[in-house]
Amino acid sequence: MNTIEIIPKNGVKLRISGFLLTALLDTGSDVSAIRKDVLEQHLTNVVLDGDSIYIKGIGHNRVKTLGSFSENVLVNDEEVKLTFH
Repeated sequence: MNTIEIIPKNGVKLRISGFLLTALLDTGSDVSAIRKDVLEQHLTNVVLDGDSIYIKGIGHNRVKTLGSFSENVLVNDEEVKLTFH
């Protein structure tokens, strides 16, 4: 079986706590978000702090985050510190 990796136009390779994923990078965003299922399935060693915030996106629905964590991550092989909610 052949595998083809499809990277979105604005996608970057991101390594968080040893887990490699493709992510959408929005340099103008105030918040870096990560899905709950990715956190629970692949980043089980990450501990969220109590820093919950409300975010609003398309549809203007307010969503409360579960918390946040800061981590040194590799973005296209360059190390940067990011905070995720």
